[in-house]
Amino acid sequence: MRDGGREQQRGPRGDGVEDEAPLVKVIEVVAQSPRGWEDAAERALAEAARSVRNIRSIYVKDMQAIVADGCIVQYRLVAKISFALEGGSERNGRMARQYD
Repeated sequence: MRDGGREQQRGPRGDGVEDEAPLVKVIEVVAQSPRGWEDAAERALAEAARSVRNIRSIYVKDMQAIVADGCIVQYRLVAKISFALEGGSERNGRMARQYD
């Protein structure tokens, strides 16, 4: 559809209103475990979940093993944790209704 010489964007509902995707933030964390990579990833996620809500994914960026006497003694990883930010247009709508 054209509007004043410009192409009008249509949302998935076909009504000209675009649905907003949530804004996502990414933090980088380091975690380690004497048991393995999977346990280190679980620890990273558990620690982040203590202070962050709406976690969507974890991406393991780097892995490293600490060795002593020829054996792995610590499994360490660097991970990126993605989470959706709260608020956006929903919060703005609630605030507007609050002051009506």
